[in-house]
Amino acid sequence: VTVAAGTYVENIDFRGRNIKVVGENRETTIIDGNQNGSVVTFESGEDETAVLSGFTITNGFSESGGGISILSAAPLLDHLIIKNNYAEGRGGGIQCDNGSTPKIINTDIINNTVIEGSDGGGGIYLHLDSNAELENVFISNNVSEGSNGGGMFIKAGSNPILRNVAIIGNSADYGGGIATVTNSNPIMFNVTIVGNTAESSSGGISIGDSSAPVLTNTVLWNNFPREISFYPDDYPSSIEINYCDVQGGQDSIVTNDNGSVNWGSGNIDVDPLFTDPDYDDYNLTADSRLIDAGHPDSTDADGTIADIGAYYYDQAGQPVRVHNLITTPS
Repeated sequence: VTVAAGTYVENIDFRGRNIKVVGENRETTIIDGNQNGSVVTFESGEDETAVLSGFTITNGFSESGGGISILSAAPLLDHLIIKNNYAEGRGGGIQCDNGSTPKIINTDIINNTVIEGSDGGGGIYLHLDSNAELENVFISNNVSEGSNGGGMFIKAGSNPILRNVAIIGNSADYGGGIATVTNSNPIMFNVTIVGNTAESSSGGISIGDSSAPVLTNTVLWNNFPREISFYPDDYPSSIEINYCDVQGGQDSIVTNDNGSVNWGSGNIDVDPLFTDPDYDDYNLTADSRLIDAGHPDSTDADGTIADIGAYYYDQAGQPVRVHNLITTPS
């Protein structure tokens, strides 16, 4: 189903139909939910051949999944803008529940809100074995009022995979960028977590209740009040960090006596030297020490060793960078 540019005031339910619904352009093809429930719903076993692409999803209001609600389904969400949606319970932008495994690519999730007193997940809520896959996703300025996970709340055995994801400027009471609890183990490759805030625990990542995230080629910087912390609960959790840039280094991580840190190889604590973070440009400048500082077995699209963070510095056509240079006073 192809959809011409325009604003469509309606709420869509795929009703188990594995079809492709494709808008002309995500900037100009808008589905407005009119605050009358989730804007788009996948709750009837839709699989990966159910596709939503090329839309702005906005003005939804529901208990769960203000923008998009996914329950026991696995659709492909591609080239979307999901913005200015609201939920009273879970998932201002997207809710994934009960074993949902969507693939979310090339999508911006911005300015969504979970209202105070709810479970959480201003941008995305993953619950009960929901193993989403995110690639080239920008999660920014989402709010979880009085609860968990401004950018993402990952809960109850959910193990998402994040690749080239930026989590910027989100806020919550606990886990401004990401909160992960209850046996949830997200795996993150080339993620940028910057400028998120929390009233309690960590602005970057908060971990609790037997969870164990793994970070590779990831940068955590300028999150308030700290980059990483563990909830002070009775269930030990852990984090594994390899080839990452963490402001303050290992000593800055607050374990609350129930968290263990596997501080692997290649970790650094240096200013990322982003191009222009004031205007959401988190590309690396030519002088950034994050260039070629990722895991030596991983590569960027230009064929060089992977950079740290969601956006690599393109070295195609440039001279080879000098490594291990030794200088003397003379």
